[in-house]
Amino acid sequence: MSLIQTNQQKAGTKEPPKEKKAEHKRKAEQKKKPWRKILYIQQDYPDNHTDKSFLEFMVLNATARRRSFGELSLAATSITQELSIVVLFIVIFFHSYNNTLPLVHFVVINSILIVLGYLMFLYFEEDLEITFDLIFNHLKTFFIIFASVFGLSSVLRTLTKAISNDTIWALTTFLFCLHLFFQDYGYLNGFKNRFFAPFSLNAAIFGSVILASRLNSDFYVFVFLAFSFQVFALSPLLRHSIKKFSNEFQVLLTALMFALTFGLIVTINTLFAILFFFFVAFINFGSPLSLMAAQKWKLFIQGPWDCAVVETVHK
Repeated sequence: MSLIQTNQQKAGTKEPPKEKKAEHKRKAEQKKKPWRKILYIQQDYPDNHTDKSFLEFMVLNATARRRSFGELSLAATSITQELSIVVLFIVIFFHSYNNTLPLVHFVVINSILIVLGYLMFLYFEEDLEITFDLIFNHLKTFFIIFASVFGLSSVLRTLTKAISNDTIWALTTFLFCLHLFFQDYGYLNGFKNRFFAPFSLNAAIFGSVILASRLNSDFYVFVFLAFSFQVFALSPLLRHSIKKFSNEFQVLLTALMFALTFGLIVTINTLFAILFFFFVAFINFGSPLSLMAAQKWKLFIQGPWDCAVVETVHK
């Protein structure tokens, strides 16, 4: 009887396996040396061990830049300029297609634009050393391009003769939307010094060729394509120079382009002019305000887990 009681007492005092394992683990952890943030010593911790101090060095939005309304609105002027150019080009085509823009007037406008634009480019481009050879090379390039367009005018006028007008209008709209979407706005805002927007430029020129094929004379096709070359290929160079020269001139140029485009649209369709006005207002005022409101949700996390960045110190 006493033997049975003794066995029961031993069984009652026996420690459960789980508690014994937990106690053994605590003792083993107490014997471990504290973890140190070093790589040249083998430690009693796994490679993916995370210490309690891991998040103590986390930094939020340390390098996040808060942009002002003026800065954002100024950057949006390049979009307004490009949109105004596309709409202005379509308005010019509308008057050319309906014979409400005399050819002589169109030639005079083209000539004034190319001369005035080139003189402004020479004035605003500060990094350009003006020499006789430079001007001669520019004039030679202009002559080659315009001569090539003039020689192809008769072919381009009949290029889409078998295609319906509805298809032409739809394709042109699509191409100019691609032009606006893929334009090099970083260059137009002066953030870089090399213009690189081949897809945007090709889309604009292709759309111009398609529209020119609907005009009624070869010489009108030549003048229209020369105008498209100025506004889509040459004007980005001038606008880039103006933006780098002065922000005030950038704002003034944007206001003049918008006013000219808006005034010409009113002569065609008042409703479209109102839509254009509100769309430009949203680009220059609504979009910057929306971006400023969204800045508070921006979360940029940095910490010791980031790759090391070597900074070069110039003495």
